[in-house]
Amino acid sequence: MKRLALVSMLLMAFCTAMTFAAGRASSGSSGTSTGSGSFAKHIELSVANWGIQDGFDDPNAKSDTIFNALCEKFNITIRPVQVTWGDWMDKAKIWAASNQLPDLFPTDAPLDLYTTWATQGVLKAFPDDLSSWPAIQQTLSQPSVRPLAIDGKFYKYPRMAKASADDWVLDRELMYRKDWLAQAGYSQPPQSFEEFITVTKKVLSQHPEAAGLGVNTPTYLLYLMAGIYPEGMSISNWAKEDGLWKPVYATRGFAQGVAQFRRLYAEGILDRDFVIQQTSSQGDKYDTGQLFAFIGGGNLRVSAHTKVQETQAIMDIWPAPDGVKYYLGETPYWAETMFSARMDDEKFERALYLIDYMSTEDWLIQRYNGILNVDYKIENGSYTSLLPADQTLGKKYPITDRIYQLGAYGEWLPYMGKTVIPLDPDRAYAQQYATDYFNYRKGTAKPMPVNYDIYLMNTPNKGKLDGEIMNDLIRVIAGTGDAVAAWQQVIRSYEPLGLSDAINEVNAKARQLGIQ
Repeated sequence: MKRLALVSMLLMAFCTAMTFAAGRASSGSSGTSTGSGSFAKHIELSVANWGIQDGFDDPNAKSDTIFNALCEKFNITIRPVQVTWGDWMDKAKIWAASNQLPDLFPTDAPLDLYTTWATQGVLKAFPDDLSSWPAIQQTLSQPSVRPLAIDGKFYKYPRMAKASADDWVLDRELMYRKDWLAQAGYSQPPQSFEEFITVTKKVLSQHPEAAGLGVNTPTYLLYLMAGIYPEGMSISNWAKEDGLWKPVYATRGFAQGVAQFRRLYAEGILDRDFVIQQTSSQGDKYDTGQLFAFIGGGNLRVSAHTKVQETQAIMDIWPAPDGVKYYLGETPYWAETMFSARMDDEKFERALYLIDYMSTEDWLIQRYNGILNVDYKIENGSYTSLLPADQTLGKKYPITDRIYQLGAYGEWLPYMGKTVIPLDPDRAYAQQYATDYFNYRKGTAKPMPVNYDIYLMNTPNKGKLDGEIMNDLIRVIAGTGDAVAAWQQVIRSYEPLGLSDAINEVNAKARQLGIQ
């Protein structure tokens, strides 16, 4: 442990030395708005992020030229504060309670906790004038982000996974075995829920060892709501029914979707392991020919078991009752960067310059591809890797690999053709397929209806019930009897827990704010 701590200290000293040397070297030049010449005072930022200490402790950390250039650019030293996927939120709560928050840290804090931290002075408020940070300004102006302001002030920065809330095209895709479909005598995938049942049963008659439909996680099953009640694709959504905003799971439309799920389970379409599955188990089943269809996320699955070009495709969910095809609509972020109120304004300003740059396309292209003409090249508009076969960006730039997403994830770049083409033919095919499908789907379907002012509204009781919804849904799907009646009974059981109170609070606040 002492050796690891010493390595970390030496790395920070190295980054500092590099920064000061760069500052002296550039002192005679005019500099740029984000260059070291503009930041004369050296500043240390304590930064928490998943596995960040692991990056600093890596043998290749000292030669992480992308990270070193970032430190030089903003004349900073980054002091790593380790968090893991198992403790990151618990640590944030402990730090906040004990006034020991690092300068920057990741959270997905629920709205009530975020509001508490903001109003109690735990978090640093963003300046009203954001013109010095155009990327931050653009992000905070999005309709799916604006409701995060508390009394007109922002206290956290969303790490954008998507360019906008309309870009969730490939995050709940329904992939299927197109070779099995053809063998069963079908020339096109199902165009309705009833066709899906009929077609799947025919396919399974030729593959009795397989199940019909699997899902990456139980919440992904909600993607099928696209064909009957699109508002229901997100369990956290709210929809208007009988003139009142209600949690989507408490609406009649959602109950009709539950009835369809029960039918899929009862008729042997939905894999019976759905009720006990581990997160990755059903993806493995799909890869090994034990599922006809699979609701996953991101792209076609490439494995050693099948040739992706010959066997896989993505199926559009059939139209909703209004005749429109829908896909998932969500906030284009799931985690945020927060800033400790212990920072003075000068340090906070430097942190904003850092995050603003790490939200730009220039940074994100480097995150995906490395350094131009060192790690990749561009020929005729195509990005080609120059890395040796046994090298990866994560290995070469270990600190960068642990901090790249402080500003944004940039998952839209592959669909813009701004990431390297994999050398493996199957992966290259899958990447091109995803790009083509993304653009096709954006032109032929719509994101599900979401009112983000309601979705992101914070009231004392809103959101307190969501934690048990999926468990109750699984029990109803795997049960017997009338599914709609069973689901209505579940909703009635939430009344003592504050369901009506939450509905009344949200609708009262909506009227107050003029939200229709």
